[in-house]
Amino acid sequence: MKIKSILLVALIILTTVSFGQETLAMYRENGLWGVINLKGEVIVEKKYGEARIFSSGMAKVGKDKFINTKGEVFKVRNYIKRNFLSAREFKDGLLAVKVSNSWGFLNNKGELVVPTIYKYITDFDGGYAVARKKEGFFIIDKTGKEQKVINNHNKKVAYIKKFSEGLAPIEIAGLWGYVDTKGEIVIPAIYLAVGYFKGGLAWARTKKNNKIGFLKKDGSWRIEPIFNSAKDFDIVSGLAKIHDGKGWCYLNMTGEVKRFENSKDNKRFFDGMCPETKAMGNAKSGYLDSEGNWATKREFGIATHFNNGYAAVRKNNKWGVIDKKGKWLIEAKYGYIKGFYIVN
Repeated sequence: MKIKSILLVALIILTTVSFGQETLAMYRENGLWGVINLKGEVIVEKKYGEARIFSSGMAKVGKDKFINTKGEVFKVRNYIKRNFLSAREFKDGLLAVKVSNSWGFLNNKGELVVPTIYKYITDFDGGYAVARKKEGFFIIDKTGKEQKVINNHNKKVAYIKKFSEGLAPIEIAGLWGYVDTKGEIVIPAIYLAVGYFKGGLAWARTKKNNKIGFLKKDGSWRIEPIFNSAKDFDIVSGLAKIHDGKGWCYLNMTGEVKRFENSKDNKRFFDGMCPETKAMGNAKSGYLDSEGNWATKREFGIATHFNNGYAAVRKNNKWGVIDKKGKWLIEAKYGYIKGFYIVN
């Protein structure tokens, strides 16, 4: 009876999460971009000469033009009338815009929520961004509230990258550490290079032996620095691509090195899957799961990275969409497909 109750609760949760969701992708035909869902239904007719993938519900389709998931147009110049220079993409709900050589942020209503007073900004992540002006580096929130980066060292802060999981890489005198959202340097800048935190771990290269290990957020080593090279973790598979002196392979979050018999190219894992190529007369690509087993057939001319559970693949010079079991959701018939965005 207890098991039945648990299954019923799980079913209710799954239904609640799934209900009303739709996944969209950008597609291209005859040089023009539009939007389709995974049923192959056209949501936005192809009419744009360029297109980025959806982010925070908006897709960039021109220098100052965006569309939402319904195809409604958002044009930056409708809100910034003078001296507009450029715009990035919506990240964490806000858009970085450059006006008269200074940066600020717009929301999707066209309101300038962070004034254009900064010479450098990162995109928002988790509600925070890094900004720099004449007085130095600041951490800003989505209202534009500033917190100056607290630097108790005599050496000047040279650079700060974007946040990931609440910490941002910071460079001081050619060495790297991490700053938090309060502007405090919580991991000292003592490393030759560092990565972004993913799943609570980030790689760092030591000055002492020029080797790479993985740090926890308290600055202690989770995995000791013994590797030659490393990439950020994929949190779905729990694997990072590393080079251990013998060659490229994979590392899990407990520090176990994994070499997969089916892995030839040792590409990175994304969303729990890794595109790999195996010679079959003409080389064809498929996908490995986190155990190194073939999760799909090796039948694709090009296999792109998975995201949000789907991948765009090319077969017979046409593009379609598959899921993680290799099932075709959209047959290969388009000029190109990219990006998978879940609409709630």
